[in-house]
Amino acid sequence: MNQIQEILLKQRAEFVELLKPAMKDCVELQMQLDQRREQVRALKTSIEQIDVAVAAIQAGDAKRENAGRPKIMDVVLEILDDAPNGMTAREIMTEINTRNLLGEPIMRHSLSPQLSRLKDRDKKIDLRGDRWVRLPDEPGLFAPKE
Repeated sequence: MNQIQEILLKQRAEFVELLKPAMKDCVELQMQLDQRREQVRALKTSIEQIDVAVAAIQAGDAKRENAGRPKIMDVVLEILDDAPNGMTAREIMTEINTRNLLGEPIMRHSLSPQLSRLKDRDKKIDLRGDRWVRLPDEPGLFAPKE
């Protein structure tokens, strides 16, 4: 074996000895990193679960707030009950807002779909010209029990 080859093999052996603890450190660091990643995943899952719970509570609170508030359609029917000649949409909106029946002002874009539903779906009002009128309630098939 020549001298250069011996030097290189000796140097290689030194590097192998240096590599062993470095590899051991890498394995330990990788294990620590894996453990930390698992902790991060668990924390993110917990945060997501809390977010879902908070959203559900907020939705329930909003439902409870709205439960006590009258619906636009109910208010429209109440107003039209007192107007035998009917009212225009603008007059209905003005009446709702003047009497503050919903607790907040109503806009035309909120009223119009409700009027259409009351007319087409529920058949409780009708549009005659530009005036909305309350239709009489249809009697039931059987008389109510007393």
